[in-house]
Amino acid sequence: MNNNLVLTFSPEEDPFEEDIGRGLVWGRINLNVVDRNGEIVQRVIDMVWDVKELVEWILTNESFLYTEEYPKEYIAGGNSLAEFRYKYYDQRPEDDIDYLADEILYQYATRHSIYYGMSGTKTIQAFIGKRNAGYEISYYPDEARSWRYDIDLAEFINGVKKIREVFLKTNESNPH
Repeated sequence: MNNNLVLTFSPEEDPFEEDIGRGLVWGRINLNVVDRNGEIVQRVIDMVWDVKELVEWILTNESFLYTEEYPKEYIAGGNSLAEFRYKYYDQRPEDDIDYLADEILYQYATRHSIYYGMSGTKTIQAFIGKRNAGYEISYYPDEARSWRYDIDLAEFINGVKKIREVFLKTNESNPH
């Protein structure tokens, strides 16, 4: 059974005077895995920050989230996108540097790890993406704290687009 990945945003006043005029959309950001009964089963993000960066990252990478699978040649075991990446680096000898693999996996991470959608924060390296015939969000810092959930990616993306419509309106009559 798929869960929902739900992004919610509650605007707040930006406490930093130097941010005035920078176009930030400040407020409480929550990203949670929610079961079909509406119960939170996993908190992913709970912080006050600029939501614009996260929304833009998700929508910029939308096609990758739907279509790009983890590069099979770099799977060294595991049961999730996050674990694939962890185990690849964990099992590779320290002195065995593979620049091509590092670049491929870095590019994959920039499109699939929410860490890259929340720069400047201590956001976890949770991965969103296609795996087998479905979609998942996963986190793997070690065996004890890891998790993985199947998600309804289309419902998540639609929710992100609604946040963009409500909170990130652009002024069409005043282009930059």
